[in-house]
Amino acid sequence: MPELLFSIVIPTFNRRHLVQDALDSALAQDYAGECEVLVGDDGSTDGTPEFIEQHYGSRVQVFRQANAGPGPARNLACQHARGAYLAFLDSDDMLTPWALSTYARIIAECDHPSVLVGVPQPVQTAAELSDIPTGEARWQRYNSLFESRMAVPLLATDRLTVRRDVFEATGGFTGEIRNGEDVDFFVRCGLSPGYVVIESPITFARRYHPGQITLGTDSAYQGRMWLLDQELAGRYPGGDEYLPHRRQILSFWARVASNQMTRAGRFDRGWEFYKRVFWWHVRQRRWKYLLGYPVVSSCRKIQQLSKPKPKGALNPDA
Repeated sequence: MPELLFSIVIPTFNRRHLVQDALDSALAQDYAGECEVLVGDDGSTDGTPEFIEQHYGSRVQVFRQANAGPGPARNLACQHARGAYLAFLDSDDMLTPWALSTYARIIAECDHPSVLVGVPQPVQTAAELSDIPTGEARWQRYNSLFESRMAVPLLATDRLTVRRDVFEATGGFTGEIRNGEDVDFFVRCGLSPGYVVIESPITFARRYHPGQITLGTDSAYQGRMWLLDQELAGRYPGGDEYLPHRRQILSFWARVASNQMTRAGRFDRGWEFYKRVFWWHVRQRRWKYLLGYPVVSSCRKIQQLSKPKPKGALNPDA
């Protein structure tokens, strides 16, 4: 193995109140080898980069850019990475102490796979990190992500550790969208050889809070529609042979988006997703969704219409 196996990459934007926990977890690894921690600051205005530099000094490298989204912020940090593998961590999440040592063992035993997918534990506070139990290392290795047939439906960057040469060959993250850039990256490296899904132990804590990017309905709508555009324009690898594999992944995210839009009262947008990938779901025999979504959407709309509205309230479908 190379002397520097891991670069931990953390994008951040106005997360001064959260990023310290992420950095502390990255620096508290029980991994015996050397690693580096790099932060891509996406134009923070709350003093996040200054705070990191003052409190962590040379232990953490900070690279700054004008606000362009999490994808370009990750790319910026990765340009300076020296590790053979890039271990991504969101600035509101935390690594378990054994994360890198687990990754290192799997990398050695699986002959340096392209992609590893970690195991999350939902938390509300940093204090819960110490309550996460260790566990025996277990994993499944597949020839590629596409051939895993969605062994992990929820493809997110905080689960991703990728070999740096694969990351560079794939072109890094897109800056076209700010929600869904992680799914786009996974699909673009869908045929990269060696895809490992970790089953145990838990490798990071995913913190849920109101400021999460994934909760924004506008960015979710734009990002998920963009993913469908890329597929229909033939910009993803695999051709006709892997078309069902790609569309299985992308239709999952369309279902997630349609339900998210409906919960937010954006019924027009929810139906856009439903109609746009209707035939994909027919081919996948997703009858529960195909039959259930119209009922759920209609019931939610009736509930919304039956509620008295404050004077001057706007119709979300207007």
